[in-house]
Amino acid sequence: MADEFARRRQRLLRSLGKGDAAVFVSAREQNRNGDVDHQFRQDSTFFYLTGFEEPDAVAVLRPGADNPYVLLVRPHDPVMAVWVGPRAGVEGAVERHGANAAFPIDDLESQLRTLLDGAHTIWFSLGRDEGGSRVER
Repeated sequence: MADEFARRRQRLLRSLGKGDAAVFVSAREQNRNGDVDHQFRQDSTFFYLTGFEEPDAVAVLRPGADNPYVLLVRPHDPVMAVWVGPRAGVEGAVERHGANAAFPIDDLESQLRTLLDGAHTIWFSLGRDEGGSRVER
């Protein structure tokens, strides 16, 4: 299945212009009540392109870049894995999900500046998730 996700990304990368970048935000965990969350369901577009099934992740696709497919993800935390299950982490994002590079999601602001530097057009889905769509200057 990893090959299929790679083909989907390649089709998208070919459709983007040379100075374009596309940013996709994963779904977030939704609290049901107290310390109980709803069962997590990944955003369909994010999953279609990445196959990544964890919350709080961002994918950046940029044709012609040294790293055309970058994931920013939650790091693997062995203590939390007891409660929520193992996370792919930065290493797993590259090894199992085909990212050319990966970074901790906590580095989003600094990494986005680097990853999007020089982009003429940035494609981003707005309005799906209030928390993920907020743009600040």
